[in-house]
Amino acid sequence: MLDVLPVLLPPSSVPDASSSEWRPTKHLQPPQPPPADDHRQDIAMAAAWQLLDGKALKKTRPRRTVDYGGSMGLWMLNRKVRPSG
Repeated sequence: MLDVLPVLLPPSSVPDASSSEWRPTKHLQPPQPPPADDHRQDIAMAAAWQLLDGKALKKTRPRRTVDYGGSMGLWMLNRKVRPSG
């Protein structure tokens, strides 16, 4: 009972099945590992210097996410200590 209706459009305006198929255009390469961090070399250099001083090596990594001395931090600090009025 469900017959396919005839297409009355010219053949040039009917899209092909392959042209309407989605194809990715970005991220075609496999993911690359992140670049190596030079922090390990810094730790080795610090260890060498601290061995000369006779102190133990502190294996902590400095935080890079918050800059308390940056422009917003200074602005907030100055806002807190300024006189009101």
